Amino acid sequence: MIGLLLRLGTVLALGGAFVWGAHYGLKTLQVPTPTVVTPVSRSVDPTDRQQPLAPQPLSQFAETLRRPLFFEGRVYPQARPPVVEAPPPSVPPVAPVTPPAKDAIVAAPPTTDGLKLLGVMVVRGEARALVEAGPGQSEWLGVGKAVRDWTIERISTDRIVLRNGRRTAALDLYTLSPASPRSAPR
Repeated sequence: MIGLLLRLGTVLALGGAFVWGAHYGLKTLQVPTPTVVTPVSRSVDPTDRQQPLAPQPLSQFAETLRRPLFFEGRVYPQARPPVVEAPPPSVPPVAPVTPPAKDAIVAAPPTTDGLKLLGVMVVRGEARALVEAGPGQSEWLGVGKAVRDWTIERISTDRIVLRNGRRTAALDLYTLSPASPRSAPR
């Protein structure tokens, strides 16, 4: 059955090719006879529609000048008004700083023997501080734990308070240079 269909299709294809060749093939094999074209000397009329590439007077482009092609909405962009920035807010005067009392908490002085606060975390409700006692000697410690001669008295989010007898000192998580204002770490 399939063989019969293939033979029938082949016969139809050959017949169609024969009919096409008889009708169209003869025309394609014919060689056209050349015609001689003689140039005509005449002046070019700019309004002549037969010469679309001939120079045109600018008066014909009035619509293009009024509505340019390459701008959004075919309208020339308008100059934006200048942006006026508000003056910076005035800074209120700062009250003079009084020196802390003898037993007050002060920022980590050199008396903490080079201790550094490296991090703070809370595990199961208990705060812990990562304190570096020297190069490569860091340890997570909780409140009441001792490091060198100091005992951790209090741990907050960005500092710890240390006590050594009557002396109290604080280690900040982020130490700032004296010239920079107090801000978030980078």
